[in-house]
Parts: sequence; structure tokens; C-alpha cells
Amino acid sequence: MRNAERKLDPLGALPLALTALFVVLSFFPALCPSRGILFLFFFVYLVLVPGWLIARRVAPEVRGAALVLASFALGMAAAFVVLLAFALLRLDVTLIRIAMPLVVVLLSVARRRTESPGVAATDTACSAAAGRGRAPAILFVLLLAAVCALILGAGDPLIYTADSADHIAYIRTIARTHEAFPERFYYAESGLLTRDLRKGMAHALWGAITALSGGRDAAAIWPYVSLVGSTFLLVAAYAAGGLLFGSSWIGLLAAALAVFFLDGGFAKLSLVSTGGGYLFGRAPYVAFLAFGLSWLSTGRRSLLALAAAASLAAAYTHVAHLAVMLFMLGVCAASILARRG
Repeated sequence: MRNAERKLDPLGALPLALTALFVVLSFFPALCPSRGILFLFFFVYLVLVPGWLIARRVAPEVRGAALVLASFALGMAAAFVVLLAFALLRLDVTLIRIAMPLVVVLLSVARRRTESPGVAATDTACSAAAGRGRAPAILFVLLLAAVCALILGAGDPLIYTADSADHIAYIRTIARTHEAFPERFYYAESGLLTRDLRKGMAHALWGAITALSGGRDAAAIWPYVSLVGSTFLLVAAYAAGGLLFGSSWIGLLAAALAVFFLDGGFAKLSLVSTGGGYLFGRAPYVAFLAFGLSWLSTGRRSLLALAAAASLAAAYTHVAHLAVMLFMLGVCAASILARRG
């Protein structure tokens, strides 16, 4: 039995190894020659690693792109809750370098949950979609690689009609002050005037990572914020095809349409400038729709938990996503009551 459990968990030691590497680099960031690579590693460790560990417990039946999306949603939600606690207690946001490793270690050393007979791979829409051929997955990876190359190659043009410069300045302020919601930004001793609803917990996360990476130059990491936002927006579109329609080909089509037509597509380089709160929040918002609608069709509580985590991540990223989700829930509730009436 123990041998079988070990075979089910081949990556069990990886989070602990990544924890050791994260601790070293968070205290000695100069060991990494590239700030971009360091930023991406810190994001992977602080968000995706704990999210993956939680996803294996909350939704062990989820596979493939849906698992990547679940890890993103749960990891963002967990990081935002930790940073919000720091904000309420007026603690240094860089303490996340201690809090998240503790979470990862505790989840790693705890007794790991193995697949139960009621969660067989053939019995879930998530797993079924994950196993429908490798061709769409390969094509999606190629599409994603091309988009990432475009984002890093083009960079954010920082045009005067966009607010990227404002977001960069705010992240730089967080990296300098180590406050989740800086008291001084536009104005000295401005108090509540600095409370900009467009800036949520995602900015606190980027500011903490910027500080941990050994600098305050948020402009240097800004293209990587857009890289993360665009990557997981496309992952959400691709995973939605499998979750809602049982077809990775539909997910691939959705991702391709997003690349070529969403907000002007290539013509306006929309995926290059997704670091702002509302634009970045589209990724967890689409994840909320994918998991939430899948829950409505399957009734699986694990999908409801993932939808809740994605909704929290979207709402904490930008308040507009909270308003849209409340509107949707209100319409759904009114529809259900009307049908019963």
C-alpha cells in the first residue's frame, strides 16, 4: 500500500526543494543574474506551489490545464489572504517570504490525500477532457510560447492613454515602503486619498516580489506581470473548453480567439499590457466562470470551492470584478426564484 501511495506522488519532495531554493534567493537575490527569471520563480513559488498543494487536497480529480488553473486560483487567493492579514496588522509585506514557506512545508509534510474510489479518473469531466489527445495541448503550448515571446519582445509601450505608469509607480512605492496600502503615494500624508479602488492585493504581491528581488525598479518587472496575466487568461480559456464542453479543441479555439481578437488582439497588442488590476483580474474571473459553470452542470463541491477561490482572487485584484460577479449571482438567484415561483 505504501509503495502504491509513493507512485501516486512522484513530486512529493519537489515543494521542499523549491522552498530551500526560495529561502536562499529571497535573502540573497544577487545570486540570480536575471531579475525577470527571479520574479517568475518567486511568483511560481509564492502562488503556484501552495496553490498546487491545496488543489491536490481540495480537488484531487482535476487534471491537466484545469489543475494549472486551479493552482493559480487557489494560490492567488491564499497569497492575497496572507497579504491582507499583513495589511490589517500593519506588517511588512516581505514577511511573505516566511509565511508562504511555512504554508508549503506544512502542506508538504502533512499526510497526503490519495485518490479515493469515488474519484476515479474516468468519472470526472476534468480528467476526461485532460486525456482527449495530445494534439490540442501541444498546439496550445506552442501558441502560449509565441504569445510569451511577443510580450517580452514588445514590452509595454507605456502610452499616455494607459495607466501602466501609475501602476508601476504604485508597485514601486510598495517595494520601497513595504506597506500593502502605502500611506503616501500621490500626496504626502494623504491617508484615505491613496486608497485607489483600482489597486488591490495583486499590487501588494507584485510590490513584495519586487522588494524580495533586490530592487525597487518596478518597471523592470512590469512586462513579467503582463506575461503572467496573459498566460493564465489563455490557460483559463483553454481549460474552460475541457471543463464546460469536454473538448480541448474548443478550449484551443477559445484561446486562439482571445489572442487574435480580444481587445483588438495583435493589432492593439492587448496581451502586452495586462498588468493593471482590472485587466489582470480577467484571468481569475474567467477561472471563476469556468469552475462555477462546471459546478452547475456536475454538482461537484470541489469545483464550487475552486470557483469560490477564483472569485476571491478576482475580487481582491479589482473591485469591478466583484461588482460583475455580484450582478451575475443576483441574476442567477432571481432566475431560480422565478422558476420556483
